[in-house]
Amino acid sequence: MNKKSFILFSLILISFTINLVWASQIKHMRVVWHETPDHEANILWTTDKLKTKSFIYFDKVKRNGNIKNYAQSLKAKVTPYTGTLDFRHAVKLTGLQPNTTYYFTVKSKDLVSKEYHFKTAPHGREDFKLFFGGDSRTDRTKRRKINLAMKKTFKTQGNVYALVHGGDYIENGLSWSQWKNWLDDYQLTTQ
Repeated sequence: MNKKSFILFSLILISFTINLVWASQIKHMRVVWHETPDHEANILWTTDKLKTKSFIYFDKVKRNGNIKNYAQSLKAKVTPYTGTLDFRHAVKLTGLQPNTTYYFTVKSKDLVSKEYHFKTAPHGREDFKLFFGGDSRTDRTKRRKINLAMKKTFKTQGNVYALVHGGDYIENGLSWSQWKNWLDDYQLTTQ
């Protein structure tokens, strides 16, 4: 192998390795409420090209992502997104206390997320605020601006708990590429 071929081969190998590292990441972190948001929360995230055991570590105290210090952990259910190399990880947290902030970090194989937090809904007649929106399927530029505005509001107004999305997330509900773009944009609310 001559010097030029060796350099080209080395650059291709380095590029391939960097792409593998970038591709294997935890993203699309979200907390989803269904029926009892004062006592339950579903935590979901996506990994690329990585199907493995995943766990969530959570507590009512900040642990700064140190998984050994969290009070509780649960194994996630991992399923592939149809026709892709992306995987959905999901955990249902139950028995949570109302109106309480929970901190969590997730781990998928050797990947560990940063620490996130959410607040459970109050129980009874306590007031709290929700964002309500929808029709985010088109105009990605506006969608991204709105997500950044939501992030700012979540930070400055502690009594806004969540986004209620009324529908029409994307144009084709069977298109993973459209869902992936929507979830990429939604990450702007938490980054």
